[in-house]
Amino acid sequence: MSSSPSDFVASLMSAQQSLTAVDLFGQRVAEATPALHGQYYTDLIPLDSPQEGQQYAFEVDLDKCTGCKSCVAACHSLNGLDDSEAWRKVGSLVGGTTELPVLQHVTTACHHCLEPACADGCPVNAYEKNPETGIVIHLDDQCIGCQYCLFTCPYEVPVYNHDKGIVRKCDMCHDRLQANEAPACVQACPQHAIRIVISKEADTIANAQANQFLPTAPAPDYTLPTTLYKTTKPLPRNLLASDFYVGRPQHAHWPLVTMLILTQLSVGTFVMLNCFTWMLVLLGASATTVRNHNVLIDQMGQWPVIMTLALGMLGLIASVLHLGRPLFAFRAILGIRRSWLSREIVAFGVFAVLASADTALAILTESSAEKHHPLQWAATLVGIFAVVCSIMVYVDTPRLLWSPFFTTSRFGLTAILLGLPTTLLLLSTMAALAPEISVSTIMSQYSAPICRGLIFTTFLKLLLEARIFIHLRNRTLNPLKRSAQLLTTSLFAIVILRFAVAMVGGVAMPLVLLTQNTSTAGQGFDPVFFIAITLLIWILLLVGEFAERYLFFTSVATPRMPGT
Repeated sequence: MSSSPSDFVASLMSAQQSLTAVDLFGQRVAEATPALHGQYYTDLIPLDSPQEGQQYAFEVDLDKCTGCKSCVAACHSLNGLDDSEAWRKVGSLVGGTTELPVLQHVTTACHHCLEPACADGCPVNAYEKNPETGIVIHLDDQCIGCQYCLFTCPYEVPVYNHDKGIVRKCDMCHDRLQANEAPACVQACPQHAIRIVISKEADTIANAQANQFLPTAPAPDYTLPTTLYKTTKPLPRNLLASDFYVGRPQHAHWPLVTMLILTQLSVGTFVMLNCFTWMLVLLGASATTVRNHNVLIDQMGQWPVIMTLALGMLGLIASVLHLGRPLFAFRAILGIRRSWLSREIVAFGVFAVLASADTALAILTESSAEKHHPLQWAATLVGIFAVVCSIMVYVDTPRLLWSPFFTTSRFGLTAILLGLPTTLLLLSTMAALAPEISVSTIMSQYSAPICRGLIFTTFLKLLLEARIFIHLRNRTLNPLKRSAQLLTTSLFAIVILRFAVAMVGGVAMPLVLLTQNTSTAGQGFDPVFFIAITLLIWILLLVGEFAERYLFFTSVATPRMPGT
């Protein structure tokens, strides 16, 4: 029996009396929300906070990653990054066989390491590792844009922003995690390939010891990265990054090149001017030359030392040009407890103060060169320590080309190679300006030992630099072979320039001076011509060292994460 229209209307009115439209809408939303969005708060982020010995970490399911770069776009949009910035990147690994090739997409960002090298090397303490969550956070307001963290981080995570003059990086969207919301990359992934998990420090250390991280990635034992890459499929043993065989020169960092060359020149020359008696003996000078040296230095006054310090100060000023925020350069001493960069800055500053005080004291007291007062020795030792700090700045990075032996030999021999001709040039120039001293005296007493030292140092330095080409014979493409390949391809013209000017300025021309000095007792050259030759030697060697330091930065190669 069919119901009448009036009964149907009555039933509808009865339903409206028991539940309002607003209540009904609220009930429907409450019932639907967990089903629609619960995965972002339960499956993709942990419900609990990390406990002692634990921290937040990314977990990437390689089986689900399709390389769509939704995570990259979401990170870029949420954090308001510039076009040239990317805190999360997507790369690919290739391998397998021709019958069964394998292509594996990989998404990567900051690994929030247990021992973050970026934080340890920062001279202004612009990084902090949250003790409760383990997230490594970059403090933008503290950063001065020195970019040293780009050297120390083996995973190329920090990104320099040229417009802002600072470095920035992934912070795991820690503000969203505090509000129980998933980070942008986690929430945007359509395949749910990225999750936030709680990682145990003991597990991270064990994985690093077993080198269980990611194929072709930098060794995890350096910083102990916490990101966990998982897969249920066996990965081929020959899996490599798709750009593994692509080599490209790195940034030259010209302000750093200038700073290193001029500060090492300054320290080398200062040491030789103040300890030249010992240098003359080591270089085979006669007893008469040694006795007359102090008399000549007293007659010249402190002008050679003043000019040497001026070159060093010029180098320190050039280093400020490398900073993105140079007005805040004074902060660079804050990290002296753990950063070699801070120690380098402090050491060169103390050297400049001590050397200037020593020079002023010598002028005021008219002390003899034979009386080496404590300030002079202190300045000498601090200057040598400053060069050691420069060496450690680059040794303390995960780069084989910047190994202790390689970097020490380059920086130390640069100080000697530039200190010798600078000393000869300053002495001969001051002799030409001082009526009581003749340039012929400088030629006869200093030319021979300095030229012998130049020839020996040049041969030694070029021989040590050429050792890198031995690695071209390696059957595997390790970082040293990659650097050697860059030097013989993209950077070959600079290599030829470097060796050519070094041989002419450090061997051929000193050999001419040495031969003439030996045959004519130093009287064979016109004084003006002698100074011109010495100046040309100095210029050629300076150009050669600038080329060498340019290659030092541009030819360095390291293992990279896929896509970086």
